[in-house]
Amino acid sequence: MSVIPDGYYAVADPDNPDVVVCQRRRSKPKPSVKTTLHGELGPASRCRSKNTAERLAWWNELVAAIEADPRGAMKRFADFTGKCCICGRKLTVAASKFNGIGPECIKGWLQ
Repeated sequence: MSVIPDGYYAVADPDNPDVVVCQRRRSKPKPSVKTTLHGELGPASRCRSKNTAERLAWWNELVAAIEADPRGAMKRFADFTGKCCICGRKLTVAASKFNGIGPECIKGWLQ
């Protein structure tokens, strides 16, 4: 399994492609992952299952979707929210909106 870089990602819910799942991943100062859902989850969604194995399987599918195309998931986050996929700030410049990354973050991305 690869390490997913810090940033913001958006992928379809493995159980319902109409639901967008956004994640913020941060390694410093303290490793964390924050997940938010956008859309209506069905009653059978494994994301809220009381069965730990089902929730873990859902989580693993989500991570696999990000790992399969991390740059695409970052761009989807920016397109969906209008925010930078690195720092989460609002994108205001047309080129930044197109790239999904703000001007300060793209400098670090290119280095």
